[in-house]
Amino acid sequence: MKKEIYFNEINLLMGSGGIVYLPFVSGVLSSYIKTSKFLKNKIKVMPFIFIPDTVDNLIKKYNNPSVAAFSISMWNEQISLKLARTIKQLFPNCLIIFGGAQCPHDPTEYMKSHKFIDICVRAEGEDAFYQIITSYISGRDDYAGIPNTAYRKSKEIIINKNKPIYTKDLNYPSPYLTGEYDYLLKNQEHDFHTIIETNRGCPFLCTFCYWGRGGNTQKYRFKKLETIYEEIEYFAKH
Repeated sequence: MKKEIYFNEINLLMGSGGIVYLPFVSGVLSSYIKTSKFLKNKIKVMPFIFIPDTVDNLIKKYNNPSVAAFSISMWNEQISLKLARTIKQLFPNCLIIFGGAQCPHDPTEYMKSHKFIDICVRAEGEDAFYQIITSYISGRDDYAGIPNTAYRKSKEIIINKNKPIYTKDLNYPSPYLTGEYDYLLKNQEHDFHTIIETNRGCPFLCTFCYWGRGGNTQKYRFKKLETIYEEIEYFAKH
């Protein structure tokens, strides 16, 4: 039986028509783990949860979840915490993963306050999430050595301090080109904004900006121009 993975990236409705961003982080993570031959037939990515609603309505979208991943920012942190707490109450074996700009780089106190969170991911999350899901599907509950992560083991919160190896190429799969959103565009209930990611990283550590990720991503990384052109064509087509 495939393990059901739920991505939560609760967004904002904008304008009178209720325009919303397609859940970019969810799409990148989903498309990336699907590149694994090991995971391919063992997981099922459920429809993305990103339209704002009440917790009572959002929890109805869940059915026997194995993993619930949350991308948190200042506008969705509180509802994400409430939803995650409810998920853990109803499905205690569900692995709860938090990441995003609002996730503390040292989440020790955060995880002590929110005991339903199993893993926190700081800074970039693609490779960390890929390794977490691989470990989970393999039946291991020890996430030692996975860069950018902190995890709960028994009553202890362990922070992995080893750093990931970055290359200049930002070559994670494009969620647009891999069809992660095609089902949403076929039955379109909202108009969508889209995000084009061309680069990551910054050598500076400005207090008001997270683009350098607090020193975790100070080197520039670039997406191939050919991919960006293909994404623009995809937007035009749809």
